[in-house]
Amino acid sequence: MVQPDVLFFQKDFQQCAVVRRMAIDLNRPIELVTVPTVREQDGLAMSRRNRYRGKEERQRALAFNRGLSAALDEFRSGERLIAIANAFRDC
Repeated sequence: MVQPDVLFFQKDFQQCAVVRRMAIDLNRPIELVTVPTVREQDGLAMSRRNRYRGKEERQRALAFNRGLSAALDEFRSGERLIAIANAFRDC
């Protein structure tokens, strides 16, 4: 019933890719705009799921995020061969 022109989406890459593909497949003329994830002060994404994490589980999630960020930094600086164990050693 509603025919939006623009969809602002704050989700991860895979979810955005699925919604973008769905819009194409359903022939919906909609612009999908991804916006940055809002994060807590410690860097964990603000979400309903993360709100219910215990201290240990939250620390693991933060370590995972730090590992991904470190890998991205290395990639952006030109590194193409990185040991996965080094990027995620704190997980």
